[in-house]
Amino acid sequence: MTTKATEAEIIRAAASFSYFLFNHTYIRDVQPDGSARVIQFEQWPIHEEQLRDLAKYKRLIDLKARQVSWSWLRGSYAAWNMLFKGHYQVGVGSAGELEATEFIDKVRFVLERLPYDPLPTIFPNNALLLGVPGESTIMGFPSTAKAARGFNYNLFIADEAAFHPWAQEAYASYEAATEHGQIIIGSSAGDEARQVTNDFFQRMFMGAPDTGFHASFYPWTVRPGRDAAWFEERRRRMSSKPGQ
Repeated sequence: MTTKATEAEIIRAAASFSYFLFNHTYIRDVQPDGSARVIQFEQWPIHEEQLRDLAKYKRLIDLKARQVSWSWLRGSYAAWNMLFKGHYQVGVGSAGELEATEFIDKVRFVLERLPYDPLPTIFPNNALLLGVPGESTIMGFPSTAKAARGFNYNLFIADEAAFHPWAQEAYASYEAATEHGQIIIGSSAGDEARQVTNDFFQRMFMGAPDTGFHASFYPWTVRPGRDAAWFEERRRRMSSKPGQ
Protein backbone atom coordinates (compact mmCIF):
# COMPACT_ATOMS: atom_id res chain seq x y z
CA MET A 1 0.00 0.00 0.00
CA THR A 2 1.29 3.45 -0.91
CA THR A 3 2.11 5.63 2.10
CA LYS A 4 0.37 9.00 1.90
CA ALA A 5 2.73 11.94 1.52
CA THR A 6 2.94 14.43 4.36
CA GLU A 7 2.60 18.16 3.76
CA ALA A 8 6.37 18.51 4.07
CA GLU A 9 6.81 15.77 1.45
CA ILE A 10 4.52 17.55 -0.98
CA ILE A 11 6.37 20.83 -0.45
CA ARG A 12 9.63 19.04 -1.20
CA ALA A 13 8.14 17.51 -4.35
CA ALA A 14 6.87 20.90 -5.49
CA ALA A 15 10.40 22.28 -5.27
CA SER A 16 12.07 19.42 -7.17
CA PHE A 17 10.87 17.47 -10.18
CA SER A 18 13.51 14.85 -9.44
CA TYR A 19 12.06 14.28 -5.97
CA PHE A 20 8.52 14.18 -7.34
CA LEU A 21 9.52 11.69 -10.04
CA PHE A 22 11.34 9.18 -7.87
CA ASN A 23 9.22 9.47 -4.73
CA HIS A 24 5.67 10.36 -5.75
CA THR A 25 5.27 9.03 -9.31
CA TYR A 26 3.66 5.68 -10.11
CA ILE A 27 3.39 4.24 -13.61
CA ARG A 28 1.99 1.21 -15.40
CA ASP A 29 4.52 -1.49 -16.26
CA VAL A 30 4.07 -4.66 -18.31
CA GLN A 31 5.74 -7.75 -16.85
CA PRO A 32 7.54 -10.56 -18.74
CA ASP A 33 4.47 -12.78 -18.34
CA GLY A 34 2.30 -10.15 -20.05
CA SER A 35 0.54 -8.95 -16.90
CA ALA A 36 0.46 -5.28 -15.93
CA ARG A 37 1.15 -3.73 -12.55
CA VAL A 38 1.53 -0.30 -10.98
CA ILE A 39 5.09 0.44 -9.90
CA GLN A 40 6.96 3.41 -8.50
CA PHE A 41 9.04 5.16 -11.15
CA GLU A 42 12.46 3.48 -11.11
CA GLN A 43 15.64 5.54 -11.15
CA TRP A 44 18.07 4.51 -13.89
CA PRO A 45 21.57 5.95 -14.49
CA ILE A 46 20.39 7.72 -17.68
CA HIS A 47 17.78 9.72 -15.79
CA GLU A 48 20.36 12.02 -14.21
CA GLU A 49 21.32 13.26 -17.67
CA GLN A 50 17.70 13.61 -18.76
CA LEU A 51 16.69 15.61 -15.68
CA ARG A 52 19.69 17.89 -16.11
CA ASP A 53 18.75 18.55 -19.73
CA LEU A 54 15.11 19.27 -18.85
CA ALA A 55 16.26 21.89 -16.37
CA LYS A 56 18.91 23.40 -18.64
CA TYR A 57 17.49 23.60 -22.18
CA LYS A 58 14.36 25.20 -23.61
CA ARG A 59 14.64 23.21 -26.84
CA LEU A 60 15.27 19.45 -26.69
CA ILE A 61 15.19 16.80 -29.40
CA ASP A 62 15.67 13.13 -28.50
CA LEU A 63 16.21 10.06 -30.67
CA LYS A 64 15.29 7.07 -28.54
CA ALA A 65 14.87 3.34 -28.52
CA ARG A 66 11.48 1.85 -27.68
CA GLN A 67 10.45 1.20 -24.06
CA VAL A 68 13.07 3.36 -22.32
CA SER A 69 10.53 5.31 -20.16
CA TRP A 70 10.76 8.43 -22.36
CA SER A 71 7.00 9.10 -22.50
CA TRP A 72 6.38 8.29 -18.85
CA LEU A 73 9.12 10.66 -17.72
CA ARG A 74 7.91 13.51 -19.96
CA GLY A 75 4.31 12.84 -18.97
CA SER A 76 5.33 13.03 -15.31
CA TYR A 77 7.18 16.27 -16.06
CA ALA A 78 4.00 17.72 -17.55
CA ALA A 79 1.97 16.58 -14.51
CA TRP A 80 4.48 18.14 -12.08
CA ASN A 81 4.48 21.49 -13.85
CA MET A 82 0.69 21.52 -14.04
CA LEU A 83 0.31 20.70 -10.36
CA PHE A 84 2.79 23.13 -8.89
CA LYS A 85 2.79 26.04 -11.35
CA GLY A 86 -0.45 27.93 -11.81
CA HIS A 87 -1.84 28.68 -15.28
CA TYR A 88 0.61 26.21 -16.84
CA GLN A 89 -0.41 25.16 -20.34
CA VAL A 90 0.91 21.97 -21.97
CA GLY A 91 0.38 20.85 -25.56
CA VAL A 92 1.08 17.37 -26.93
CA GLY A 93 1.39 16.63 -30.63
CA SER A 94 1.20 13.04 -31.84
CA ALA A 95 0.91 11.21 -35.14
CA GLY A 96 -2.82 10.69 -34.66
CA GLU A 97 -5.64 11.17 -32.19
CA LEU A 98 -5.16 7.71 -30.67
CA GLU A 99 -1.49 8.41 -29.97
CA ALA A 100 -2.28 11.83 -28.45
CA THR A 101 -4.88 10.20 -26.23
CA GLU A 102 -2.37 7.59 -25.10
CA PHE A 103 0.10 10.26 -23.97
CA ILE A 104 -2.55 12.19 -22.04
CA ASP A 105 -3.64 8.91 -20.45
CA LYS A 106 -0.14 8.63 -18.99
CA VAL A 107 -0.46 12.09 -17.43
CA ARG A 108 -3.89 11.15 -16.05
CA PHE A 109 -2.48 7.87 -14.69
CA VAL A 110 0.27 9.73 -12.81
CA LEU A 111 -2.15 12.29 -11.37
CA GLU A 112 -4.66 9.68 -10.23
CA ARG A 113 -2.05 7.64 -8.37
CA LEU A 114 -0.21 10.33 -6.47
CA PRO A 115 0.19 9.56 -2.75
CA TYR A 116 -1.79 12.71 -1.89
CA ASP A 117 -4.88 13.05 0.25
CA PRO A 118 -6.98 14.41 -1.29
CA LEU A 119 -5.94 13.75 -4.86
CA PRO A 120 -5.94 16.77 -7.17
CA THR A 121 -9.27 17.28 -8.90
CA ILE A 122 -9.02 16.61 -12.62
CA PHE A 123 -11.41 18.81 -14.60
CA PRO A 124 -12.06 18.91 -17.47
CA ASN A 125 -11.24 15.27 -18.00
CA ASN A 126 -11.60 13.82 -21.48
CA ALA A 127 -9.49 12.01 -24.05
CA LEU A 128 -7.63 15.06 -25.37
CA LEU A 129 -7.97 17.60 -22.55
CA LEU A 130 -7.54 17.56 -18.80
CA GLY A 131 -6.95 20.21 -16.20
CA VAL A 132 -6.04 20.55 -12.54
CA PRO A 133 -6.65 23.28 -9.94
CA GLY A 134 -4.76 26.47 -10.70
CA GLU A 135 -6.11 26.60 -14.26
CA SER A 136 -3.37 24.37 -15.67
CA THR A 137 -4.27 22.14 -18.61
CA ILE A 138 -2.83 19.67 -21.08
CA MET A 139 -4.25 19.37 -24.60
CA GLY A 140 -3.51 16.71 -27.21
CA PHE A 141 -3.42 17.21 -30.98
CA PRO A 142 -3.14 14.76 -33.85
CA SER A 143 -0.66 15.87 -36.49
CA THR A 144 -2.27 18.26 -38.95
CA ALA A 145 -1.06 21.32 -40.80
CA LYS A 146 -2.72 23.54 -38.18
CA ALA A 147 -2.14 21.47 -35.04
CA ALA A 148 -1.87 23.56 -31.86
CA ARG A 149 -2.52 26.86 -33.65
CA GLY A 150 -4.42 29.46 -31.66
CA PHE A 151 -3.00 28.62 -28.22
CA ASN A 152 -0.02 29.60 -26.09
CA TYR A 153 2.05 27.01 -24.23
CA ASN A 154 4.51 26.84 -21.40
CA LEU A 155 5.49 23.37 -22.61
CA PHE A 156 4.94 21.54 -25.88
CA ILE A 157 5.84 17.88 -26.41
CA ALA A 158 5.97 16.38 -29.91
CA ASP A 159 5.86 12.62 -29.37
CA GLU A 160 7.12 10.19 -32.06
CA ALA A 161 7.74 13.14 -34.35
CA ALA A 162 9.36 11.06 -37.12
CA PHE A 163 5.91 9.57 -37.75
CA HIS A 164 3.90 12.83 -37.93
CA PRO A 165 2.42 13.24 -41.42
CA TRP A 166 2.41 17.05 -41.03
CA ALA A 167 5.52 17.39 -38.89
CA GLN A 168 7.03 20.49 -40.51
CA GLU A 169 3.74 22.37 -40.73
CA ALA A 170 2.74 21.49 -37.19
CA TYR A 171 6.14 22.62 -35.91
CA ALA A 172 5.58 26.04 -37.46
CA SER A 173 2.35 26.27 -35.43
CA TYR A 174 3.51 25.05 -32.03
CA GLU A 175 6.92 26.71 -32.19
CA ALA A 176 5.28 30.11 -32.53
CA ALA A 177 2.82 29.21 -29.76
CA THR A 178 5.70 28.21 -27.43
CA GLU A 179 8.02 31.12 -28.16
CA HIS A 180 8.80 31.70 -24.49
CA GLY A 181 8.22 28.14 -23.29
CA GLN A 182 9.94 24.77 -23.59
CA ILE A 183 9.69 22.41 -26.56
CA ILE A 184 10.55 18.72 -26.34
CA ILE A 185 10.63 16.68 -29.56
CA GLY A 186 11.19 12.95 -29.33
CA SER A 187 10.93 9.92 -31.57
CA SER A 188 12.08 6.43 -32.20
CA ALA A 189 13.53 5.85 -35.66
CA GLY A 190 11.27 6.09 -38.66
CA ASP A 191 11.63 3.74 -41.62
CA GLU A 192 13.29 5.04 -44.75
CA ALA A 193 10.09 5.13 -46.81
CA ARG A 194 8.41 7.40 -44.28
CA GLN A 195 11.50 9.59 -43.99
CA VAL A 196 11.34 10.37 -47.71
CA THR A 197 8.12 12.32 -47.18
CA ASN A 198 8.73 13.36 -43.59
CA ASP A 199 12.38 14.03 -42.87
CA PHE A 200 11.58 16.82 -40.39
CA PHE A 201 12.76 14.92 -37.34
CA GLN A 202 15.93 13.69 -39.03
CA ARG A 203 16.83 17.19 -40.22
CA MET A 204 16.18 18.78 -36.83
CA PHE A 205 18.11 16.10 -34.95
CA MET A 206 21.11 15.88 -37.29
CA GLY A 207 21.26 19.68 -37.61
CA ALA A 208 21.43 20.32 -33.86
CA PRO A 209 22.58 22.55 -32.27
CA ASP A 210 22.32 24.80 -35.33
CA THR A 211 18.56 24.09 -35.39
CA GLY A 212 18.33 25.62 -31.91
CA PHE A 213 17.86 22.25 -30.20
CA HIS A 214 19.97 20.22 -27.81
CA ALA A 215 20.07 16.69 -29.24
CA SER A 216 20.34 13.45 -27.24
CA PHE A 217 20.41 9.80 -28.29
CA TYR A 218 19.04 7.11 -25.94
CA PRO A 219 19.87 3.63 -27.28
CA TRP A 220 18.30 0.36 -26.14
CA THR A 221 21.13 -0.11 -23.64
CA VAL A 222 19.89 2.69 -21.35
CA ARG A 223 17.25 0.39 -19.88
CA PRO A 224 18.71 -1.79 -17.11
CA GLY A 225 18.55 -5.51 -17.81
CA ARG A 226 19.18 -5.23 -21.53
CA ASP A 227 22.35 -6.95 -22.63
CA ALA A 228 23.75 -8.68 -25.71
CA ALA A 229 21.58 -11.75 -25.11
CA TRP A 230 18.47 -9.55 -24.92
CA PHE A 231 19.44 -7.84 -28.17
CA GLU A 232 19.98 -11.11 -30.01
CA GLU A 233 16.61 -12.42 -28.84
CA ARG A 234 14.88 -9.25 -30.03
CA ARG A 235 16.65 -9.42 -33.38
CA ARG A 236 15.43 -13.00 -33.90
CA ARG A 237 11.86 -11.84 -33.33
CA MET A 238 12.06 -9.09 -35.92
CA SER A 239 12.23 -9.37 -39.70
CA SER A 240 15.45 -9.03 -41.63
CA LYS A 241 14.54 -5.52 -42.73
CA PRO A 242 17.43 -3.19 -41.80
CA GLY A 243 16.74 -0.75 -38.97
CA GLN A 244 13.95 -2.59 -37.21
